[in-house]
Amino acid sequence: MSSTGLPTVLVVYDVGAATPREIVSAAAGVCEVLFLYHRDMAESALTIELIEGLAAGIDGTGLSVPELVELLKPYELSGITTFSEYALRLTCELGNELGLRTHSPSALDRLTRKSLQRTALAQAGVDSVAFELVRSSGEVLPALKKIGVPAVLKPSMGTHSRDTFRLDRIEDGEDVALRLDIREDFVLEELLVGDPEWTGRGWGDHVSVEHVSFDGVHQHVVTLGKFPLAEPFRETGDFFPATLDRAVDQRVRELVAAALDALGVRDGITHTEVKFTKAGPRIIEVNGRLGGGTADIVRKAGAMDPVTMGLMVAMDRRPVTSGPTPAGVVIFEMSVLSPMERVRIVSLQGRDEIRKLPGVARVVSVARPGAVVDWRTGSVSQICTIWGKAGNHLELAALRERIHELLQVEYAPATDGDTC
Repeated sequence: MSSTGLPTVLVVYDVGAATPREIVSAAAGVCEVLFLYHRDMAESALTIELIEGLAAGIDGTGLSVPELVELLKPYELSGITTFSEYALRLTCELGNELGLRTHSPSALDRLTRKSLQRTALAQAGVDSVAFELVRSSGEVLPALKKIGVPAVLKPSMGTHSRDTFRLDRIEDGEDVALRLDIREDFVLEELLVGDPEWTGRGWGDHVSVEHVSFDGVHQHVVTLGKFPLAEPFRETGDFFPATLDRAVDQRVRELVAAALDALGVRDGITHTEVKFTKAGPRIIEVNGRLGGGTADIVRKAGAMDPVTMGLMVAMDRRPVTSGPTPAGVVIFEMSVLSPMERVRIVSLQGRDEIRKLPGVARVVSVARPGAVVDWRTGSVSQICTIWGKAGNHLELAALRERIHELLQVEYAPATDGDTC
């Protein structure tokens, strides 16, 4: 128990779905936050300075799990959690050693290794997608000939659609095998071909679904609609409410809950991506943490912050709130991504005009002139991100079109000397 009388929750911090400021704000009146960070994370100096200005923190750089356990024992922790994919394994290992509520080792493996996840979903009869584990460049073609085209090649453990390739021909597999130096496990799986009739033309043919689980009971938090993907599979943003009718949304919720049971998830926040095909909704993947951008949309929709929900579960409290309900507006976060090349930004214009558009609340330049952006980093290959709201989905579609018209970006091919 902290000096304030509130329980202390350890947040293992790395880049992810919540910033230090968002986490501390979500913890207000619920718990005290103790951050565990390391100096190898992105923008570590700025992040650590921010953490130390907001809450207590521990530098865990270079320490093993047993060393961290001994370091943490005097803090009398009431819970442990993370909002970052990169910190998920360490969080679970520490939680299990300290006897705190977290994913079990077996559930963690299924949540972070796509090959194990596909196997578990198929064995439970929830969803079956043909796949092959690929451990070297030489295994790409044999796997592709076995699975057939179209197919997707992606890291078995990865985020943001990093190094994810669409293979429509055997020749595509040959090309990737020549260019890609595989030094980690990849998964080659059949492509789930989308059917836009489920979500409506002009929108992404998939949704993301957040659940908060406690003692194996899965409570739906929110279903978010998606903007169309940038090639090949890069996310360009979310909005609430989604364009699904109530019956389809319920079908999606039930599919995701069944997937969580199949993976052995009992506690915590999960982020699941669902694809709509001619045969109906299918599981793209399940992640053992909150989805990026979700908390901001849920907060603006007037519901309990899912970051708060995650903290509550960590300290053995079952969240009792429901997710947001439609309130006559559409809340969105939208990103403009780079072309499917490795490029250097020469000029970037139109941001001031976008800021003046009705409904636009905020525009942030993620990459600036001179920066190098590589599509292979996935959805983080952003040029800028826009937040706001629209009166309805038709207005949102028109606003998105206008944003893309106004944003003018000049690119040049990146040279070998250019760095991201």
